[in-house]
Amino acid sequence: MDNTRSVSDENTMKTYKRRYFILMLLCASIFTSAFQIYEQSSIGDVIIKYYGVTYLAVSWTAIMDTIPNIFLFYPLGKFINYYGLRKTMLLATFLCAIGSIIKCTALNRDHYWLLIIAKIAPCFLNVVFFYLAPVLGATWFKPSEAGLVIGTFNAAFSLGAASTFILPLLFENENVEKTKILFLTLSLLCVFIYATLVFLTILIVVDQPPSPPSLAAKKRSETKKLPFKVLITNRNFVLVTLISFFVLGLTQALPISLNQSILSNFKGNENILSLAGTLYLISKLFGGFISPAIARKYPKYKILLLFHLILTLIFTFLYLLSLLISLEWLLYSSITALGIVFSGFIVLIIDYAVEVSFPFPESISISVISMAFSLSALILTQLITILAEHLNTLSSYFVFVLVQSIAILLLMFLTREMRRHEANRDENENELKLNV
Repeated sequence: MDNTRSVSDENTMKTYKRRYFILMLLCASIFTSAFQIYEQSSIGDVIIKYYGVTYLAVSWTAIMDTIPNIFLFYPLGKFINYYGLRKTMLLATFLCAIGSIIKCTALNRDHYWLLIIAKIAPCFLNVVFFYLAPVLGATWFKPSEAGLVIGTFNAAFSLGAASTFILPLLFENENVEKTKILFLTLSLLCVFIYATLVFLTILIVVDQPPSPPSLAAKKRSETKKLPFKVLITNRNFVLVTLISFFVLGLTQALPISLNQSILSNFKGNENILSLAGTLYLISKLFGGFISPAIARKYPKYKILLLFHLILTLIFTFLYLLSLLISLEWLLYSSITALGIVFSGFIVLIIDYAVEVSFPFPESISISVISMAFSLSALILTQLITILAEHLNTLSSYFVFVLVQSIAILLLMFLTREMRRHEANRDENENELKLNV
């Protein structure tokens, strides 16, 4: 009887091509939001001259997405869990379009405050898109594909952020009037993209497939609601959250501080800044695909995470050395390597967080990880910016070395726990029985 039920369960497991279209829409949403988040910080010197503000003020345009992650992470996770994928995507893309429209009106040189208001939507709702990625992976994709879903999503974010480093070349030596026209053009382009995404979301996105893609997804949907206490008392999940706090903030603090650090150590060379920023963010594409592919064949998360952290520490030292001696090829190679390793680490830590928190809803467990990430990014970005202004950029970057060392120490206390894979093991056993 048990065998009959197992075979029946296996026959109901199915994946659908629609999942790729939904993933494409989610990737397009995060691409556009990432562009808007880093748009001002990538041309910090231009913003300073145009609006008459400081680097510290400009940095806030890129770290505003940390605020909802810190103060609203649990309500946002519950919102997604209650209203589902479709309604959340529709609301988020619509509000981002409204924010882009407001940004079109923030072109006067004394309207920096209005620019900040316009940035609220893409920055705050960027968080929501991040919460939706693991939900999509768990609901529509098989467990073995979840890492690649997160990798693809992070690659789209990296591409969006990387595209902003074309802007220093676009705005180079432009006068006030031409700068104003470029600001307006970029804002109108974002409005058009978001409006298109709203329309396509209405046509394509649904919350769940007709049949679950795996036994793990089926078991999760059948599990009764668990109290939040279950999550925050999970030892491995707490450790993963702490590691995320010390490491993931670096991935946002680094690109935000590039304008300040590179221009001060390479004699204000805009071409070096543009190329370094582009290399860092484009290289994140590779790590986002390579690391989950390795984890799929070799799911030893603790070893893989440790390997990534050690490499990160090494490449951080090389990056600092390149700034110290103003050596371009070392700057480009070290920052490219950092992009690859950072993105791989992000995918692995999120995938492992879903593993150890199963069957808790992904939207809530990932919201906790994102809260730790955002709190770290907020603290580190401000700390590095302030230290760079009062000391120098090299001294400020040793903060990166300190927090990475702490993360390596915490990682040693992780134990192997593969709840999602174990829940899905029956599916693999059934496949073997059917093939015999």
